Amino acid sequence: MVPDEAPRAGHLSRTVRRRSPHSPAALQARLEQAVEPLEGGFTLVSRLSGGGIVTRTLRAPDTDRMLFGRVTAARIRVALVHRGIDTSPFQPIVSVGLVADGEGSRVELELAPHPNARTLGGVFALGAVLLLGASLLQLVAQPVVALTGVVFAMVLGGFPHLRARHGFRRDAEAVVQALGSLLELEP
Repeated sequence: MVPDEAPRAGHLSRTVRRRSPHSPAALQARLEQAVEPLEGGFTLVSRLSGGGIVTRTLRAPDTDRMLFGRVTAARIRVALVHRGIDTSPFQPIVSVGLVADGEGSRVELELAPHPNARTLGGVFALGAVLLLGASLLQLVAQPVVALTGVVFAMVLGGFPHLRARHGFRRDAEAVVQALGSLLELEP
């Protein structure tokens, strides 16, 4: 991880700090050109994922622009428009901060998924506990089956969190790269 990128403990969020040679006004103008205006707030909808599973993802407008959201003098919040069906319910919404710094700007990107994006960790944890209990009942009679059940219970318990982290990290890298290119952010 790069030193200026710090995920907050226990949460799917990340703050990225960069510098741009352009003024905050010029960066805001670039964002206004690249962002499809969003009426209302960010909402989640159900879609078919690349794996054929129905998942929740951000509702993006039909647009040729790479981002959607709101760009105002008071607040900039954007998200990447996904092309295709490879979507994640943990796609980050980015709050962009622009501060004048010499002849350029300091840019702070705060990334976090929609607050209603859920991992369903409780349902998976219940399944893991039930599988673990059934496996332990088989420990004496069939130790190989019991051990296999314990391994699957651990995988079942951890899967939602690993999926959330993977989806968020992949989408965070994509939106940071897109904003880095658009705003000419220095690494």
